[in-house]
Amino acid sequence: MDREEENNLWRTRYDLGKSSVDFCERNFSLTPWVAEPFNAASAAPLIGLGLVGYARCRRATKSRGFAVLFALLVLVGIGTVALHGTLTSAGQAADEVPMLVLTVGLLATIVDVERPRAKGLVTSTCLAAVGLIVWYFRFQHLYLVFLASYGTLVVAIIGLLARLAFVPRSDPARDRVRRQVIKPLFLYGLASYVCAGFVAWCTDMLLCETVSQLFLGGLVLHPLWHLGSGLGSWCAIYAVIAARDERRGQAATRLTWLAGLLPCVDHDELRHHPSDD
Repeated sequence: MDREEENNLWRTRYDLGKSSVDFCERNFSLTPWVAEPFNAASAAPLIGLGLVGYARCRRATKSRGFAVLFALLVLVGIGTVALHGTLTSAGQAADEVPMLVLTVGLLATIVDVERPRAKGLVTSTCLAAVGLIVWYFRFQHLYLVFLASYGTLVVAIIGLLARLAFVPRSDPARDRVRRQVIKPLFLYGLASYVCAGFVAWCTDMLLCETVSQLFLGGLVLHPLWHLGSGLGSWCAIYAVIAARDERRGQAATRLTWLAGLLPCVDHDELRHHPSDD
């Protein structure tokens, strides 16, 4: 057993399995109880964004589906703490399973926007989520299987959101919502998720030895992924909220900035829809 294995009390004392992935931050450098303290602490934006989004949705849109998506984002953040804090298979599952369920749920909400009241959508979504979880645990020891599954879902979400953002509407009021609300949210989310988060993740995973030689190089890249992916998820969910209201003809929907930092839908301009009950 190497030194890092000896220092991991989660595996030596509690007999928890080893994760199938490791990251650039040096393990257990501060305490034998926290494997990657900087990476674990950087989950805070995921949890914070999820809590704020959940509270706003429950208070303003009265749409349980979107509140659930933000709740899943909170679970992703908690799972991220578990993974980076322990580097165990249990911690890894706590991180990756909510990521998969969140992407399935987001895909389902996009389908619901494009095909309102699609027959069997809830049942199909639940079955897909369960099937994906079973698939995940069958191949949890193969990190590339998770990456392929998650990456495929993300690409599908980006493609569907791009269609919502760029296909013109025949009605001028609805097209204004597309141009001024949905499209900016999509572009902000894409920039955060891909240009910031994904690039940082790839650099952290593929060029660890090189970036570790730089000042704080091994400490900031994976946190950037957490921040970028969190903001990207936030923007994606709000883009779907805006698209839903645009399809319902709510022309008052507009883009606003929460605390001057977070782009979102101005809930004060939304009106309660009977079908939300």
